Parts: sequence; structure tokens; C-alpha cells
Amino acid sequence: MKHYCNTIRLVLPMFFVACFIIKARGQNKPLSGKKAIDSLVSKGNYEAANTVLLNDIEFLKQNESYFELTKYIYYYGRIKLKLEGKTTAVQNTKDFANSITKATDSLKVSRQKHLVLSRFYVFISDYKMAENENLLALAVTKNMPSATGDLFGLIHHNLSIDNRRLGNIKKAIWHSRKSLEHYLSYPKSDKTKLLEAYNSLGSRMWDVYKIDSALYYFKESEKITTKLPQTPMNKYYHAAKIQANISSVYSLLGKTDSSFTYSEKAIKNYSNYIDVNAGTDDFFREEARLFLAITIENYADDYSKLGNYNKAKDLLEYCYDQKQKYMPEDLGEIAYTSLQLGNIYLKLKDYKKAEELIDKGLNLFEQATNKNYLGIADTNYYKGIIAEVNDDIDNAKVYYEKSKALYESIYGGSYDDFYLNAMLTYSEFYSKNGYTQQALEMATKAFEYVKLNQGKKTLLEYSQLVNIANIHYNAGNYKKAAIHIDSALDLLATSFSSKSNQINAFNVSFKKPMALLLKSKIALKLKKNRDSLFLKNQYSKLKEAIGILEKQKTLITEDESVSIILEDNDEIFELSKELALMLYEETKDPKYLKEVLSLHESKLYNKIRQQLNLQSDFVTKDIPNSILEKEKQLKLQIKTALNSENGLNIFITANKNWKNFIQTLKQDYPKYYQLRYASISESINFEDNLFSNEKTLIRYVYVNDKLYAFVIDNNKIQVHKLDAVALQNTLKNQENKTLTSNSFEQNHNLYNLLWKPFENSITKKSVVVVPDKDLFNLSFETFAVNKVNSLKKLVEKSLLNTYCISYNYSLLLINKNRTPKFFEKNFISFTPEFNDEMKTNYKIAINDSAFLDKTYLTLLPQPFATDLAKQYANLFNGESYLNENASKQVFQNKAKEHKIIHIGTHAESNNVTPQLSRLIFAKNINGTMASEDNSLYTYEIYNQNLSSNLAILTACETGKPTYQSGEGMISLAHAFNYAGSESILTSLWKIDEQSSALIIESFYKHLKKGLPKDKALQKAKLEYLSAAQGRTLNPQYWAGLVLIGDTSPIELSSDSDLVFWILALLVLIVITAIVIKRKRAA
Repeated sequence: MKHYCNTIRLVLPMFFVACFIIKARGQNKPLSGKKAIDSLVSKGNYEAANTVLLNDIEFLKQNESYFELTKYIYYYGRIKLKLEGKTTAVQNTKDFANSITKATDSLKVSRQKHLVLSRFYVFISDYKMAENENLLALAVTKNMPSATGDLFGLIHHNLSIDNRRLGNIKKAIWHSRKSLEHYLSYPKSDKTKLLEAYNSLGSRMWDVYKIDSALYYFKESEKITTKLPQTPMNKYYHAAKIQANISSVYSLLGKTDSSFTYSEKAIKNYSNYIDVNAGTDDFFREEARLFLAITIENYADDYSKLGNYNKAKDLLEYCYDQKQKYMPEDLGEIAYTSLQLGNIYLKLKDYKKAEELIDKGLNLFEQATNKNYLGIADTNYYKGIIAEVNDDIDNAKVYYEKSKALYESIYGGSYDDFYLNAMLTYSEFYSKNGYTQQALEMATKAFEYVKLNQGKKTLLEYSQLVNIANIHYNAGNYKKAAIHIDSALDLLATSFSSKSNQINAFNVSFKKPMALLLKSKIALKLKKNRDSLFLKNQYSKLKEAIGILEKQKTLITEDESVSIILEDNDEIFELSKELALMLYEETKDPKYLKEVLSLHESKLYNKIRQQLNLQSDFVTKDIPNSILEKEKQLKLQIKTALNSENGLNIFITANKNWKNFIQTLKQDYPKYYQLRYASISESINFEDNLFSNEKTLIRYVYVNDKLYAFVIDNNKIQVHKLDAVALQNTLKNQENKTLTSNSFEQNHNLYNLLWKPFENSITKKSVVVVPDKDLFNLSFETFAVNKVNSLKKLVEKSLLNTYCISYNYSLLLINKNRTPKFFEKNFISFTPEFNDEMKTNYKIAINDSAFLDKTYLTLLPQPFATDLAKQYANLFNGESYLNENASKQVFQNKAKEHKIIHIGTHAESNNVTPQLSRLIFAKNINGTMASEDNSLYTYEIYNQNLSSNLAILTACETGKPTYQSGEGMISLAHAFNYAGSESILTSLWKIDEQSSALIIESFYKHLKKGLPKDKALQKAKLEYLSAAQGRTLNPQYWAGLVLIGDTSPIELSSDSDLVFWILALLVLIVITAIVIKRKRAA
């Protein structure tokens, strides 16, 4: 499993300059002052700011206020940057600073000059020069006889930040320790400086994964904030900084709820500080904006850990926009957020977008004056992931090794959280590609480091243990793998109590499913004699894993994220099915076969549901508009909150409201909740006489690469393993042929592979087939019992002659509505012929050729379908909408509450994007531009009332008939079923219109006689074949028409029936009158 690293960053302590604390002594303030300059700079009025600056500088020079003058170095440099460009500004700023110290030999002034210059270099992101100036300030301070501990503490604090920004972690730690020592040595140290020293050292402990120590120092900082005067700086700025860092530690410890709480406090306080403005300096506002962005990035990471990838993406995009708006010159920060966005797109499996953002981040890092080697290391790591995903193993190895070398040069023998996660990816990569020893050395080294330095147990120790177990498993060292996976699961059980609050417990448990899967895989390798007790134990572990995924889904609102979670954990479902089959073989208990089917159907149902839910405009009937509107508004609030003023608070509130809303849906609108938000696994009620005794049901199921046929007959279930390899070879041999080619050998081979192995178990002539994957586009009726050499013989020996075959796509819908619905109206049809006249009228109606739908003009005419619809509309006393009248808008208004809905139009089954399968209607040339829409997509069908006994789609097209997974047909059938149709008669591929019309005509006749739908279709096909000659015997002309769903007969009446009954009634009246007359005469 690819480790897309978590990306938590701590908020770096602020960079101190003594001039903002120490007041100038014995000197009146200049006439204008720094606040006036701040105000002008914030408005972008640099010329005016420069005038005020020069006046103040001249005033201070005249008064020989050199210490106060040093405070203007930063402003001087910043304004010159705008007015003169970087190169000139840097030189002129140094010259100005040196001119001050030339005028006095005061060590205090010299020290202050270096400190303010370092701040200017930080502003232009030249961290190396900032470090040099701080080192010069340190040297000067050492020569000051009366220098106190706080003066040294401040400079060491700055040097710690400089080195951290330069990636020199060891030096950064040393300076942080020295800073705290010096502040504590001087009893009169400013409490805010002491707070920052604790925060700084906590941050450095974080850098090397000493989590206990980091939390200790952050908590010490938090204690100090409560004792400070409640100025905006203390109440908001300092408090937010500590809260953000404590949040990061809680996140790493798996305490997600506490992490969210502290992040939200920090976000609120940073926002308040930025808004207050009064009494603050522009430098700290800029720092607050940066720290706010870092906090939001960490907040996004917590959402990512819970699987809410789209929420994380929205937050990171907000950060990216804020950084570009308020800190466009800080390329390193913008690059960092670009990388995090790339990381999220990796998790969303949008690899193209991820690569674009990662490359953008690398370009920005390389453009920066001072190379951010840590950022460049991260970028190479991500590029390695991209290469591995694209199976470019050689380049993946190059990128991984380059990033690892950079991390080693930066951290030495230490690791931070990100680097440790990267080590998981490196070692897994080496393990999969045959470098087992190298993988183990890496993984073991990282694990030992975590154990030694983490203090309290962390989830990263657990991840490292699972990783080592996985490496041993890949290498075939199953006993060693078992030891490590047991240690990992024991760690979760003993160190991360489920008694903590729900979100924390969920976050911890979300790490567990893949470990449970690995434990079962290891156990199956080690155990040769697998008795039922052993198998039940392994099966229960995987059921626990599925239960955890259920819980995870409850915390996710984005359908795309749910789909990814299901995809990433697909192996759990597949191995669960395998274990259930093993348990059946061992115990012969049919309940395990039912478990296999329930797991399989749940997986299919979730796939349909997630594909559907990705359509943002999907709605459904029978839900009050107020509920749909509230759902829409809440989703919109979450999506747009970050674009509005006070957006972060709105975002946090909206997410809380969403959780409450989902609970309301679950309680009050269970059907809608079930379709959109319900659980991952669905049970099939086998005890409720689910399957009719009049039919045999065959459910084909793939379990990984193995294929099984489940035969359900007389409420008994049998399973038969089929030769999946031979089947794939048979299908592969026909790759360049269509399903309808005259391949007689293939027809017989498919019979031998897919029917003969269990034919003796079929006791009924009516059979319901539920295919799987590439079997969906097979017409089982064409399977030949014997080898044949002609189309005539194929028809004689095909299953069509022996069995009445219908289809379904899920056991969850077999006999779902047992009592057939009764509708008063017999028949309604929609048949746009797509003839030349329709197309000409359409072209005339469109004034601007740019809006002309050229695809519409290429649709093939359907004269036979039109004639058939008119004929049976008359026979069944129904309605028929032809040509332009067969528009989407008319269909949506009229197609409901009929026994038969006949749709004689083009339809497209989309196997790539199933929810975009569609029906194509006539263009409404007399309507508005909106009514120009003539495509009714699958996701729209769910919102229609198509209540009927049967819907007929006579011209479904998938292009050239091929062996595909049938996803489009599944989704289309499910949509019609949800919309109220008990069954649909459609085509697996594009069928000749004339032959289709003949079969449907015959089908209607048999249906009218009261035959079940499947029997009526079988007879219609046999009648067609008895009259067909030559090429029209080819399965291309008849085999594609299939019945999906309920097979019950339909009670139909016609005008001729009415005439018959009227005449019969008249005869009866006449006879009665004669009898009465004779009796009277007698």
C-alpha cells in the first residue's frame, strides 16, 4: 500500500528582534514614526512611505539617536525593494546599516543593527545571510560586559529558526536548547520570550520525533500564555501558536478529536489577531497569516487521515490562494502548499493533476534564492511515487534514492514524521522489487528510532511494525511476519484504548483493516491443515475489518473519497469471499455460500451507488424539496465556505451541521439514505423464500481470478468452481472478433466452460442468469450443447431451445417486489424515427451552426420501430409519441404508471463511465435552449417515475459488441428498477432494426396471451429463427435481446377484446330475452 505521507508542520516560533521590545531612552519619538510608515506600506503607497522614512531618518541622525535609528533598517530595505529592485536595495540597506555603526562605537547599537538586518534578510527569504547577521550579533553580545541571559536567549532563538529553515536540524536543536537555558538563567526574562523558547524547543523535538518531549515543552508554553496580560498579541497570537502546535502532537498521537479542537481554536485566534490590527506591527500580521496557513494545512491533514480527501483538498486550495494573495514573494511557502495539494491528488488517484502540482512545487523551490533542500527532498519523494504508480520502476528508484540522500544530509541520524513515513514507502518499494535485505535494514532502522524517541506510543510505531511484517511476508518469511503483525495489533489494543471518544477511536481503528488482512494472509501461508476453527478465526478478523470500514464511511461526506477507500481495501472483500468458500468446503454449511453472495452483491451495489453519487445533480423522487434543498445548501456551504469572509468558521460549523443532517436522513428517509449514504455491506435475506420454486438461478462470481457458479434451485445453494483460465483464453482468442461472429467452436467451448459443469443441478426450464464482469455481454442462449458447423445447427443445439433464460444483475433485487403492480393503462411508446425530415427540421430551427448537434444528424433512422409502436399502441389502446413528439421533456412528463413503457430510441451503454449511459430522444425544436437537451442519463432516470411492469429499450448500443464488464448495462437496469420498472427488455449490442422489430412484435403477441415475459421472449426468438434464412440466422440479429428483472406475465387488454365482450354481452342479452319470451308464451 502506497504511503502518501502525512504533512503536519509545526508553527515555527516568531523571529525576535530586540528593537521591538526595548524603548529608546532619552529621546523623543520622531514626528511621524513607524506606524505611519506601516500604514502607507500596507496601502502600497511606497513613494509616500519613502518620504516619511527619509524625514524620520534625518530627524534621528540630527539628534544622534542611533539605537532608535537601527529600527528603521528593516523599513529602509523593504521600501527600497519596491522602489529600486532587490540587488540595489540589498546593497543600499547594508550601506545604510553600516553608516549607523560608523557614527558610534556603541556595542548596543552594533548588536541591534545585526539583529534588524537579520530580520530584513528573513523578509527576503535569504536565511543564510540572516544566520550570518545573528552570529555577528552573538559575537557583539559576548563583548558586552553587562549582557544578561535574555540577550543571548533571543539570538540563539533566532539562530534556531534560521537553521531550521536551512534544514540544519542538529544545529537548530542546539540553539533552541541554548536559548531556553539563557532565558531561564535570567529571572527578569520577558515571559513572552520564555514562552517562545519553550515553543521553539518543542518544535525542534518534533523535528526529530521526540513526541513526548515536544508535548511537554508546548504545554509549558501554554501555561505561560494564561498568565500574560490579555493584549491582542498575547490573547490571540501567542495562544494560537501554541494551540496549533499542540494540535499537531495530538494528531500524531491519534487523538484526532483533540487535534481538531486545538486547530479550530488556533484558526479562530489567528483570524482574530489579523482582524484586530490595532496595536500590532505589520511584521507580526504577516507572520500570523503564515502561521494561520500552516495551521489550516494541518487541519486539512486531519481530514485526510479520516479519508475526507475532498475536504482536505478544499482547505489546501484555500491556503494556496491565501499565500499567493498575501505572501506572493515567499516562493518556498507557495511551493510547500503546491506539494501538499499534489499529495492530496495522489490520494484521490488523480495522478496527472498530482504530477502537475508536484512539478510546480519543484520549480518554485528551485527559483528561490536560497535552496530549500527539505522541500526539494519532499518533491523528489513525491516524484518517486508518481513514477512508481506509472510503473516506471527505474525512475522511481532514482527519485527515492535522491530524496533519501537529501533527508540524510539534512537530519543526519534523526528523522521527522514525514521522513519516517517516507521510509515506509522506500522499504516497501525495495521489498516489492526484490531488494529484501535493503528493505529490512531501512525499515528496522526507522522502527528502532521511533521506539527510542517517541516517548508515548504513537501510530507511527504501529505503521513501522506493519511495514516490517509486510516485507517479511513478501520475502516468504511468514513466521517473522507473524511476530511483527501480532506486535502491531497488540500495540493498538494496549496503547490506544477504544474507550476514548468516538473520533479518536475511529482514527486509530482506521489503521487496522490492512493489518487484519495481512494477519490472515500470513496465517493462511503458515497453516497447512486448515480446520473450521482456524478458518472461522481468520474470517472473523476480516469481518471486523469490514466493520471498521463501515465506521469510517460514517465520517465521510464525499462520495469520491468513499470510492477510493473501497478500492484501496478491495483485497479485504476478496479474501473474505475466499475464506467463506473455504469454510463451506470444510463444513458444508450453506450459510457460508450465502456470505460469499452477500459480500459480492454488496461490493457491486456500492460500486453502482458511488458512481451515481458522483453526479452532483442527482436527486430522487419522494423526498421533500425542503430536505433536498437543505442537503444542497449544506454541501454548498462546505464547498464554498472557504471562499467567503470568515470562511474558516463557516466551514467548521457547516461540517458539524452536516453530521446532524445525515442522522436525520437515516431516520426519516431511509430509502434515500440507503441509496446515497448507507452502509458498505448488504445482507441478502435467504430465509424469506427469496427465489421462486419455478426457476433455477445461476449467479457467476469472480473471487480474485477464480470463477465460481452458484446454483440456487428449490431454495438450495450449490457452488461449482469453473475453469477461469480456459475461459479467459477462449475470450482472448476472440479479441479481434465480435460476439456475433460465426465462431461455432467458441459457442460450444462457452457451453463446456460456463454451463455443462453444473447442468445436472438445473432442474427447471426457466433459468435466471446473473453474470459477473466480462460475462455480462455474453448471450447464454447461443451456447451450443454440441459442436456445430452451421447457423442452422447452432440454432438447433443452442440453449435457447432447451431453457427459458432471463437475466438480472444483482441478487439484492431478485423478487424484490413480489406482488406485481397493477396499472390501469396498458401501453405508452416513445419512438423518434430520426428520419431525414426530422433532421432537416432541426437544422432549420438552429440559426447558429455553432450550436448544431452534429451527432444527432448521424443517428440511424428507425422506421420499423416506429411502425411497431403505432401498431401496438392501437392494439393495446395506448398512447404513441412519434418523431419530434418523442422528446425528453414529453417522456419525463408522460412515461409513468403503465404496464408497458416502450422506448424505441437509440440508447448508449457506457462501460467506462456507467452513470453516463443514456437514452437519446428527439430534439424539441419548438422549445427553449434548455429543451434542446435530448439525452436522458442514467443518473437522471433515478428521479423519474417509470412505474411499470416492463420497460422496453429496443436499440441499446455499446458500439462493436465486445467482451466488456457490462457496467453500463448494470447501472441502466438499476436505474430503471429504482424508478419503478419491474423489468426491462433491452439489447446487449446494436441489433438490426428489422429483426428486432419482428421479435418484439412476436413477443407482444405471446405476452398478450398471458405468457410470462421470459417465455414470451423465448417463443418470439424461436419463431423468428424458424422463418429466418441465411445471415439473419446469425446471433447478431436475435441473441442480443435480453430480459432483465421480473418475468411475471402482464394482464393486457385491447380494443378487439372490448368488441368481443360487447358482442358476447349482446348475444347473452338476446338469448335471455328469447328464453323469457318463450316462458311467457308457455
